[in-house]
Amino acid sequence: MSLPGYIYLKNAIKYIAGCTAVATAFLNARSPLGHACILVCHRVANIGVLGTSVDNWNVSVDRFQRLARWLADKAECIPLHRLLEHLASARSSRPLVALTFDDGFCNFRYNVLPILHRYRLPATIFVPTRYVGSPSPFPFDSWGQKVHSRSPFLAWRPISWPELQECVDTSLVCVGSHSHNHFAAFDCTDEELLEEAMVSRNIIQSRLCHRSVQKGPPRVEMGPFWWFKVPHLGFQFNSLTSFS
Repeated sequence: MSLPGYIYLKNAIKYIAGCTAVATAFLNARSPLGHACILVCHRVANIGVLGTSVDNWNVSVDRFQRLARWLADKAECIPLHRLLEHLASARSSRPLVALTFDDGFCNFRYNVLPILHRYRLPATIFVPTRYVGSPSPFPFDSWGQKVHSRSPFLAWRPISWPELQECVDTSLVCVGSHSHNHFAAFDCTDEELLEEAMVSRNIIQSRLCHRSVQKGPPRVEMGPFWWFKVPHLGFQFNSLTSFS
């Protein structure tokens, strides 16, 4: 199978799996065991250039808006850090959904945040702190590296600290740690993982202030990241989004 064909197939499988997860959550909304769906997005932009030789991990703005409208009407969207609390209480008759965004593209501020505000949907954005504010594409963003000269900057530029602060100030957005360097965790030692977690947490807490809710640093969550010592590092929530 050619690479473009593989990418289209993978995206189709992910789309079907996502629809199935939401439908399952809806059908089991009253189950005593509790069910929830964590939606993981990356890039939300009108990218202009497909670049089918690499995966763009993109959702168009129109599709995300339709998703947000559906979630506001059919589901109960909750912050990721409150997911376990809601599952334990089983107090909602609607499916529970937590919206998350990986990597921290600036299109979160300009394309996603207005939609979240319109429908009053909370979300968590996980950022690799080394690249926040960079004018260049993420080094791990193969699509952005390949087509950034032919696509709008909203499609690939990392988010900045002032843009993150604007998001946090809405009280709808929590900022989580996506490590510092975005290394492949399987290639890291325990000591390197520890440093990645601590550095990213400290940077987020020092650079952001949750003015609209409380004085001091914002809630810092850890994930999606291969890390199991989070309770010892002062993180309030750990999430893992991988099939491995």
